[in-house]
Amino acid sequence: MKKTPFTTLLLLFCLISCNTDQKVEEISTEFKSIEMKYPETRKDDVVEDYHGVKVADPYRWLEDDHSDETGDWVDRQIDVTEDYLSQVPYRDKFVERLEQLWEYERFSSPFKEGDRYYFFKNDGLQNQSVLYSKASLNGNPEVVLDPNKFSDDGTASLGGFSFSKDGSKLAYQVSEGGSDWRTVYIKDLKNNKLLDDKVNWVKFSGLSWFDNGFFYSRYPAPKEEEKLSAKNEFHQLYYHELGTKQSEDKLIYEDKKHAQRNVYASTSDDEQYLFISTSESTSGNELKVINLKANGQLTNLVDGFDNDYNVIDNNGSTLLVLTNNEAPNQRLIAIDASGAQSEWKDIIPEAKEKLQSVRILNEQLFATYLKDASSMIKVFKMDGTFISNLTLPGIGTIGGPVGKRDSQEAFYSFSSYTRPSSIFALNTEDLSSKIYRSPTLNNYNADDYITKQEWFKSKDGTKVPMFITHKKGLKMDGERPTLLYGYGGFNISLTP
Repeated sequence: MKKTPFTTLLLLFCLISCNTDQKVEEISTEFKSIEMKYPETRKDDVVEDYHGVKVADPYRWLEDDHSDETGDWVDRQIDVTEDYLSQVPYRDKFVERLEQLWEYERFSSPFKEGDRYYFFKNDGLQNQSVLYSKASLNGNPEVVLDPNKFSDDGTASLGGFSFSKDGSKLAYQVSEGGSDWRTVYIKDLKNNKLLDDKVNWVKFSGLSWFDNGFFYSRYPAPKEEEKLSAKNEFHQLYYHELGTKQSEDKLIYEDKKHAQRNVYASTSDDEQYLFISTSESTSGNELKVINLKANGQLTNLVDGFDNDYNVIDNNGSTLLVLTNNEAPNQRLIAIDASGAQSEWKDIIPEAKEKLQSVRILNEQLFATYLKDASSMIKVFKMDGTFISNLTLPGIGTIGGPVGKRDSQEAFYSFSSYTRPSSIFALNTEDLSSKIYRSPTLNNYNADDYITKQEWFKSKDGTKVPMFITHKKGLKMDGERPTLLYGYGGFNISLTP
């Protein structure tokens, strides 16, 4: 009998997804070849010369996605694909089993804004998660924002969002049809009504509150006939005050000399400082600061784009900045907010593990590291004195922790290759954790499976971690159907 890749995948699917109490339906390895006839594709004699290297580009005509010929070619490709898939046996059973596994309630970690708790929930098959609020952790949930109702056809989605410091207002971004363009709306949470404020032409932006408004990034409004084709140039930072028209928004920062630079902003937790980051690509940024409660002048802290600088927050007039400057695995440093040319001080020095993020909870530093492709959290005092490692449920991936800077209450999510995300309540005083909420799964028992970490050497001798997940008791004799997946690039690791 001839095994095809698809048959192997089906066998593996039964192996990893069926409960031991279930009788696994045997799938025949008899899988006859399905004849496929691809549509004829035009080839042009296009050759480019890149610094003396000849590169053929025969399909460049397909880049014109507005032409009738390209549209016809795409339609014919779709027909071929659908014809093939319609003949694949057990495809309906695949869909049925996947729906069983995926149809369970998902929750985000709760977070507190003002006097209420907020969290996202998805019933398992919703396109987008819904934002809820509760008066207490055990209170009755109320819908705050349902992105599934942004449009009748489901093509509008929720982008970034941000609460005002007192928790009374919610600013959120809406994307239409998958576009990077965002429209910002503001909701008054006390009376559950949208304000008349509306901010357009927002792109690649956060929403950072200060007083009775927020900072945001946008591009100049394009001409009507160039809305979808105009170049994105001269990114700008504005401040919008609630109750005013966008035309009255205050321009905070722009760079008229460098059209391709992007500008991002954030405010400190106490709203004393505005941090402005400018970038030219996906790595490296300049850093500037404005003291919003003093002179309001712009101060350059870091020039050049050789390294990354991400402000965590301030500690008085000292800024805590996560950077890879002279530290490929990143370190947390202290910078004087005045811009004084004093020596930068290490708060959390570089370690052999990759420092991914730092959060301030209960006036302590919670540092999340990537250790052997899984999460690890170390806790430090504000001056960098090490306190303890945070005990985690196992080998997996952490989301968070999230909480207020002045509260000992925090939450984090934990997931692994065999267990979907569960929410844990964290006491930041004694560093104890307990399950706050875990999902109820359909016909699946995580205890029936095991994940172990192995190591292998790459071509240059580097040790590379690999996770192997399988049903307990499986005979590891090299004859088991296996789905092997890997990824490399952009300094990104695949975590459990």
